[in-house]
This record gives sequence, C-alpha cells and structure tokens, in this order.
Amino acid sequence: MINVYCDNGAFRKELKVLSADGRINLIMFPYENKNRNIKDMGMPSEATWNDLGNVAWVNAPGRWSDYTGSNKYQEIQGVIGKQHEQDVKHLDAAYKSKCQCFLTRDKGDIYSKKAELKNLLGMKIYHTDDDWQSFLEYIKQ
Repeated sequence: MINVYCDNGAFRKELKVLSADGRINLIMFPYENKNRNIKDMGMPSEATWNDLGNVAWVNAPGRWSDYTGSNKYQEIQGVIGKQHEQDVKHLDAAYKSKCQCFLTRDKGDIYSKKAELKNLLGMKIYHTDDDWQSFLEYIKQ
C-alpha cells in the first residue's frame, strides 16, 4: 500500500474512495485543522502543544519525544524557507511517516520546488488538481 500525505486543503473526495479500497494509506497531521476523512495522523514533526489543538492526546501517535524533526528537517527548511514553518512541518511529517507521495495545492512554496524536494526526500509531489491523472497512474503501478 502506498502512503500518501495530504497537505492541508489538498483533500479530494476521490481520496476517501482510494483509501477505502485499500489502494492508498491517507495520512495528514492536523497542524492547522482536522480532516475527518483522514484517519491516519502519521508521525508529526516539530509539533508544539499548540499544534496538538486538533488532536486528543489519547489519540496522538507515538510519544512526545517522537515529535522532533527528522534528520532532513533543516534541509527542508532550507528549500521551503523558515517563514513557511507549517509547510516544512507537513513535508517533514510526510517524510517521517514514510510517505511515497505528497498531495498539495500550494503552488508557491511546495509545488514549485517539487524536483528539489523529490531529490531530498524521495517522495513524489503532486498538485491535487493539476496532477490528478499522473497521481492515479502512479498508484496503479
């Protein structure tokens, strides 16, 4: 099964069907808000107590000591920029959760740097609307 991280705002109803069919494991850590259609939170990165406002502690994955950034966090930050902290956290959470794909609608900070991020993290980055067919072809493999 392919682990797919769905960035905040990138959800499409078709993803719920793909997940229910067992084609993908849909992951998102609810830094900004919770999506009731995405059950797997994956492993958060650089989470603060404020980031856990959308998560009941009893349902939080792992232990507090697991919520640090990965060995790639600083490099992601170098690509995306420190001013885009939530984007960096989402990308690093996807990396820590061993995702093969990252879905986004963020053309400026993430999608425009997809080649560099793929080289760094080894995951494909798709724009949920513009690359939908390419994404579907990838998960069929």
